[in-house]
Amino acid sequence: MTTRRHRGLSLGKREALTGYALLLPYTLGFVVFVLLPCIVAVLTSFSNMDFITIKVSKLKFVGFSNYATVLHDMEFWRAFGRSMYYMALYVPLSLALGLLIAYFLNSKIRLRKTIRTLIFLPYVSNIVAIALVWRTLYDYQDGFINSTLRGAGVQNPPMWLLGNSGIVLFSIALVAVWQGLGMTFIVYLAALQEIPAELYEAAAIDGANERQRFMYVTMPALAPTTFFLFITAMITSMQNYAIIQTFTKGGPGKASTTMSLYTYQQSFFYNNMKVGTTQSVLMLVIPLALTAIYWRGQRTWQS
Repeated sequence: MTTRRHRGLSLGKREALTGYALLLPYTLGFVVFVLLPCIVAVLTSFSNMDFITIKVSKLKFVGFSNYATVLHDMEFWRAFGRSMYYMALYVPLSLALGLLIAYFLNSKIRLRKTIRTLIFLPYVSNIVAIALVWRTLYDYQDGFINSTLRGAGVQNPPMWLLGNSGIVLFSIALVAVWQGLGMTFIVYLAALQEIPAELYEAAAIDGANERQRFMYVTMPALAPTTFFLFITAMITSMQNYAIIQTFTKGGPGKASTTMSLYTYQQSFFYNNMKVGTTQSVLMLVIPLALTAIYWRGQRTWQS
Protein backbone atom coordinates (compact mmCIF):
# COMPACT_ATOMS: atom_id res chain seq x y z
CA MET A 1 0.00 0.00 0.00
CA THR A 2 1.55 3.24 -1.11
CA THR A 3 1.44 6.44 0.91
CA ARG A 4 0.67 9.62 -0.96
CA ARG A 5 2.49 12.74 0.03
CA HIS A 6 0.38 15.70 0.91
CA ARG A 7 1.22 18.34 -1.66
CA GLY A 8 -0.71 21.19 0.06
CA LEU A 9 0.57 23.79 2.46
CA SER A 10 1.70 22.76 5.90
CA LEU A 11 -0.42 23.51 8.93
CA GLY A 12 1.96 26.26 10.08
CA LYS A 13 1.84 28.02 6.71
CA ARG A 14 -1.96 27.79 6.55
CA GLU A 15 -2.23 29.31 10.03
CA ALA A 16 0.20 32.08 9.04
CA LEU A 17 -1.83 32.88 5.90
CA THR A 18 -5.04 32.93 7.94
CA GLY A 19 -3.44 35.36 10.39
CA TYR A 20 -2.26 37.65 7.60
CA ALA A 21 -5.71 37.53 5.99
CA LEU A 22 -7.34 38.59 9.26
CA LEU A 23 -4.81 41.40 9.72
CA LEU A 24 -5.20 42.69 6.16
CA PRO A 25 -8.46 44.72 6.60
CA TYR A 26 -7.16 46.52 9.69
CA THR A 27 -3.75 47.11 8.08
CA LEU A 28 -5.33 48.58 4.96
CA GLY A 29 -7.60 50.78 7.07
CA PHE A 30 -4.66 51.97 9.15
CA VAL A 31 -2.54 52.78 6.11
CA VAL A 32 -5.33 54.57 4.21
CA PHE A 33 -7.03 56.44 7.06
CA VAL A 34 -4.18 56.99 9.56
CA LEU A 35 -0.68 56.59 8.15
CA LEU A 36 -1.17 58.32 4.79
CA PRO A 37 -3.10 61.30 6.28
CA CYS A 38 -0.33 61.73 8.86
CA ILE A 39 2.32 61.77 6.13
CA VAL A 40 0.28 64.24 4.05
CA ALA A 41 -0.24 66.46 7.11
CA VAL A 42 3.48 66.58 7.84
CA LEU A 43 4.29 67.40 4.20
CA THR A 44 1.54 70.03 4.08
CA SER A 45 2.91 71.74 7.19
CA PHE A 46 6.05 72.53 5.19
CA SER A 47 4.12 73.89 2.18
CA ASN A 48 2.10 76.96 1.22
CA MET A 49 -1.22 75.09 0.87
CA ASP A 50 -4.20 77.27 1.78
CA PHE A 51 -7.02 75.28 0.17
CA ILE A 52 -7.56 71.55 -0.26
CA THR A 53 -8.22 72.09 -3.99
CA ILE A 54 -4.93 73.90 -4.68
CA LYS A 55 -3.01 72.53 -7.66
CA VAL A 56 0.08 70.50 -6.91
CA SER A 57 2.07 72.62 -9.36
CA LYS A 58 1.45 75.69 -7.18
CA LEU A 59 2.72 74.08 -3.98
CA LYS A 60 5.99 75.43 -2.64
CA PHE A 61 8.30 74.32 0.13
CA VAL A 62 8.35 77.04 2.81
CA GLY A 63 10.50 75.39 5.46
CA PHE A 64 9.53 76.09 9.06
CA SER A 65 7.67 79.33 8.35
CA ASN A 66 4.30 77.74 9.15
CA TYR A 67 5.63 76.57 12.51
CA ALA A 68 6.92 80.07 13.22
CA THR A 69 3.48 81.47 12.37
CA VAL A 70 1.73 79.04 14.71
CA LEU A 71 4.18 79.55 17.56
CA HIS A 72 3.73 83.35 17.33
CA ASP A 73 -0.08 83.06 17.31
CA MET A 74 -1.34 83.98 20.80
CA GLU A 75 -4.73 82.37 20.12
CA PHE A 76 -2.93 79.07 19.53
CA TRP A 77 -1.29 79.33 22.95
CA ARG A 78 -4.65 80.14 24.55
CA ALA A 79 -6.13 77.04 22.90
CA PHE A 80 -3.08 75.09 24.06
CA GLY A 81 -3.66 76.28 27.65
CA ARG A 82 -7.30 75.23 27.51
CA SER A 83 -6.27 71.81 26.17
CA MET A 84 -3.76 71.36 29.00
CA TYR A 85 -6.41 72.41 31.55
CA TYR A 86 -8.87 69.93 30.04
CA MET A 87 -6.19 67.21 30.11
CA ALA A 88 -5.35 68.03 33.73
CA LEU A 89 -9.01 67.45 34.60
CA TYR A 90 -9.69 64.43 32.42
CA VAL A 91 -6.63 62.24 33.00
CA PRO A 92 -6.47 62.08 36.83
CA LEU A 93 -10.26 61.91 37.20
CA SER A 94 -10.49 59.09 34.66
CA LEU A 95 -7.70 57.05 36.27
CA ALA A 96 -8.75 57.65 39.87
CA LEU A 97 -12.44 56.86 39.35
CA GLY A 98 -11.67 53.87 37.14
CA LEU A 99 -9.34 52.37 39.75
CA LEU A 100 -11.73 53.11 42.61
CA ILE A 101 -14.70 51.46 40.89
CA ALA A 102 -12.61 48.49 39.70
CA TYR A 103 -11.22 47.94 43.21
CA PHE A 104 -14.73 48.08 44.66
CA LEU A 105 -16.26 45.74 42.06
CA ASN A 106 -13.36 43.29 42.34
CA SER A 107 -14.81 42.18 45.67
CA LYS A 108 -17.83 39.92 46.00
CA ILE A 109 -20.88 42.17 46.09
CA ARG A 110 -24.46 41.72 44.96
CA LEU A 111 -25.45 42.71 41.38
CA ARG A 112 -21.78 42.96 40.46
CA LYS A 113 -22.32 41.97 36.81
CA THR A 114 -25.23 44.37 36.42
CA ILE A 115 -23.20 47.27 37.80
CA ARG A 116 -20.32 46.43 35.47
CA THR A 117 -22.66 46.45 32.47
CA LEU A 118 -24.18 49.81 33.43
CA ILE A 119 -20.76 51.39 33.88
CA PHE A 120 -19.50 50.09 30.54
CA LEU A 121 -22.65 51.01 28.58
CA PRO A 122 -21.81 54.73 28.02
CA TYR A 123 -18.44 53.76 26.53
CA VAL A 124 -20.11 51.96 23.63
CA SER A 125 -22.75 54.66 23.18
CA ASN A 126 -22.58 57.46 20.60
CA ILE A 127 -20.65 60.43 22.00
CA VAL A 128 -22.80 62.96 20.11
CA ALA A 129 -26.02 61.49 21.55
CA ILE A 130 -24.47 61.54 25.04
CA ALA A 131 -23.44 65.18 24.64
CA LEU A 132 -26.92 66.18 23.47
CA VAL A 133 -28.53 64.51 26.50
CA TRP A 134 -26.08 66.12 28.92
CA ARG A 135 -26.50 69.51 27.27
CA THR A 136 -30.17 69.31 28.17
CA LEU A 137 -29.30 68.31 31.74
CA TYR A 138 -26.85 71.24 31.97
CA ASP A 139 -29.38 73.83 30.72
CA TYR A 140 -29.20 76.85 33.02
CA GLN A 141 -32.92 77.56 33.17
CA ASP A 142 -34.72 74.25 32.82
CA GLY A 143 -31.99 71.63 33.13
CA PHE A 144 -32.41 68.83 35.66
CA ILE A 145 -29.16 69.66 37.48
CA ASN A 146 -29.88 73.34 38.09
CA SER A 147 -33.56 72.64 38.85
CA THR A 148 -32.42 70.19 41.52
CA LEU A 149 -29.94 72.71 42.93
CA ARG A 150 -32.61 75.43 43.08
CA GLY A 151 -34.93 72.98 44.83
CA ALA A 152 -32.14 72.35 47.36
CA GLY A 153 -31.89 76.08 48.08
CA VAL A 154 -29.06 77.19 45.77
CA GLN A 155 -30.08 80.62 44.53
CA ASN A 156 -27.54 81.02 41.74
CA PRO A 157 -26.55 77.61 40.34
CA PRO A 158 -23.54 77.42 38.01
CA MET A 159 -23.82 78.36 34.35
CA TRP A 160 -22.32 75.06 33.32
CA LEU A 161 -21.99 75.72 29.59
CA LEU A 162 -22.30 79.51 29.59
CA GLY A 163 -19.71 80.53 32.18
CA ASN A 164 -15.98 81.14 31.96
CA SER A 165 -13.46 78.76 30.44
CA GLY A 166 -12.81 76.96 33.73
CA ILE A 167 -16.39 75.99 34.49
CA VAL A 168 -17.27 75.14 30.86
CA LEU A 169 -14.30 72.83 30.33
CA PHE A 170 -14.86 71.30 33.77
CA SER A 171 -18.47 70.51 32.85
CA ILE A 172 -17.45 68.92 29.55
CA ALA A 173 -14.58 66.97 31.14
CA LEU A 174 -16.97 65.44 33.69
CA VAL A 175 -19.16 64.08 30.91
CA ALA A 176 -16.13 62.81 28.98
CA VAL A 177 -14.83 61.02 32.07
CA TRP A 178 -18.23 59.45 32.68
CA GLN A 179 -18.46 58.35 29.05
CA GLY A 180 -14.98 56.78 28.97
CA LEU A 181 -15.03 55.33 32.46
CA GLY A 182 -16.09 51.89 31.23
CA MET A 183 -12.82 51.30 29.38
CA THR A 184 -10.61 52.47 32.26
CA PHE A 185 -12.56 50.44 34.79
CA ILE A 186 -12.50 47.23 32.69
CA VAL A 187 -8.74 47.40 32.13
CA TYR A 188 -8.06 48.05 35.81
CA LEU A 189 -10.42 45.25 36.81
CA ALA A 190 -8.62 42.77 34.55
CA ALA A 191 -5.27 43.85 36.00
CA LEU A 192 -6.54 43.50 39.58
CA GLN A 193 -7.71 39.97 38.92
CA GLU A 194 -4.22 39.05 37.66
CA ILE A 195 -2.52 39.98 40.96
CA PRO A 196 -1.69 36.74 42.81
CA ALA A 197 -3.68 36.24 46.01
CA GLU A 198 -0.48 34.97 47.68
CA LEU A 199 0.90 38.51 47.71
CA TYR A 200 -2.05 39.77 49.74
CA GLU A 201 -1.86 36.77 52.05
CA ALA A 202 1.85 37.33 52.68
CA ALA A 203 1.24 41.02 53.37
CA ALA A 204 -1.58 40.18 55.79
CA ILE A 205 0.66 37.72 57.64
CA ASP A 206 3.25 40.47 57.99
CA GLY A 207 0.61 42.64 59.64
CA ALA A 208 -0.30 44.95 56.74
CA ASN A 209 -3.77 46.49 56.94
CA GLU A 210 -6.10 47.16 54.00
CA ARG A 211 -4.58 50.55 53.16
CA GLN A 212 -1.02 49.21 53.33
CA ARG A 213 -1.89 46.24 51.12
CA PHE A 214 -3.36 48.64 48.58
CA MET A 215 -0.36 50.99 48.63
CA TYR A 216 2.45 48.41 48.72
CA VAL A 217 0.91 45.46 46.84
CA THR A 218 -1.85 46.68 44.56
CA MET A 219 -0.39 49.95 43.31
CA PRO A 220 3.07 48.61 42.33
CA ALA A 221 1.44 45.65 40.57
CA LEU A 222 -0.79 48.05 38.63
CA ALA A 223 2.07 50.32 37.51
CA PRO A 224 2.24 48.97 33.90
CA THR A 225 -1.55 49.20 33.58
CA THR A 226 -1.57 52.73 34.95
CA PHE A 227 1.10 53.73 32.45
CA PHE A 228 -0.95 52.31 29.56
CA LEU A 229 -4.14 54.02 30.75
CA PHE A 230 -2.31 57.30 31.35
CA ILE A 231 -1.13 57.37 27.74
CA THR A 232 -4.54 56.44 26.31
CA ALA A 233 -6.33 58.97 28.56
CA MET A 234 -3.89 61.69 27.54
CA ILE A 235 -4.44 60.97 23.85
CA THR A 236 -8.21 60.82 24.36
CA SER A 237 -8.18 64.19 26.12
CA MET A 238 -6.42 65.72 23.10
CA GLN A 239 -9.04 64.21 20.77
CA ASN A 240 -11.90 66.17 22.32
CA TYR A 241 -13.36 67.68 19.15
CA ALA A 242 -16.68 65.79 18.94
CA ILE A 243 -17.85 66.33 22.50
CA ILE A 244 -16.87 70.02 22.67
CA GLN A 245 -18.28 70.76 19.22
CA THR A 246 -21.60 69.19 20.21
CA PHE A 247 -21.73 70.95 23.58
CA THR A 248 -20.58 74.49 22.85
CA LYS A 249 -18.91 74.73 19.39
CA GLY A 250 -15.98 76.27 21.25
CA GLY A 251 -18.05 78.90 23.07
CA PRO A 252 -19.18 80.91 24.79
CA GLY A 253 -16.86 83.17 22.88
CA LYS A 254 -13.75 81.00 22.76
CA ALA A 255 -14.00 79.72 26.32
CA SER A 256 -13.91 76.06 25.24
CA THR A 257 -11.91 76.35 22.02
CA THR A 258 -9.19 73.75 22.54
CA MET A 259 -6.41 72.82 20.11
CA SER A 260 -8.57 70.28 18.28
CA LEU A 261 -11.32 72.83 17.60
CA TYR A 262 -8.87 75.58 16.73
CA THR A 263 -7.12 73.26 14.27
CA TYR A 264 -10.44 72.42 12.63
CA GLN A 265 -11.37 76.11 12.42
CA GLN A 266 -8.07 77.04 10.82
CA SER A 267 -8.26 74.20 8.29
CA PHE A 268 -11.91 74.19 7.22
CA PHE A 269 -13.48 77.45 8.46
CA TYR A 270 -10.70 79.89 7.58
CA ASN A 271 -9.35 77.67 4.74
CA ASN A 272 -5.85 77.99 6.19
CA MET A 273 -4.82 74.39 5.59
CA LYS A 274 -1.09 74.94 6.05
CA VAL A 275 -1.57 76.36 9.55
CA GLY A 276 -4.17 73.74 10.48
CA THR A 277 -1.92 70.84 9.50
CA THR A 278 1.00 72.44 11.34
CA GLN A 279 -1.10 72.59 14.49
CA SER A 280 -2.14 68.96 14.01
CA VAL A 281 1.52 67.94 13.81
CA LEU A 282 2.19 69.81 17.05
CA MET A 283 -0.80 68.01 18.59
CA LEU A 284 0.99 64.76 17.75
CA VAL A 285 4.32 65.95 19.17
CA ILE A 286 2.90 67.13 22.52
CA PRO A 287 1.54 63.70 23.65
CA LEU A 288 4.77 62.07 22.48
CA ALA A 289 6.81 64.48 24.60
CA LEU A 290 4.59 63.99 27.65
CA THR A 291 4.76 60.22 27.17
CA ALA A 292 8.56 60.34 27.09
CA ILE A 293 8.64 62.42 30.29
CA TYR A 294 6.21 60.09 32.06
CA TRP A 295 8.12 57.01 30.83
CA ARG A 296 11.39 58.38 32.17
CA GLY A 297 9.76 59.29 35.48
CA GLN A 298 8.22 55.84 35.82
CA ARG A 299 11.55 54.12 35.19
CA THR A 300 13.24 56.34 37.77
CA TRP A 301 10.48 55.60 40.32
CA GLN A 302 10.63 51.84 39.73
CA SER A 303 14.44 51.78 40.02
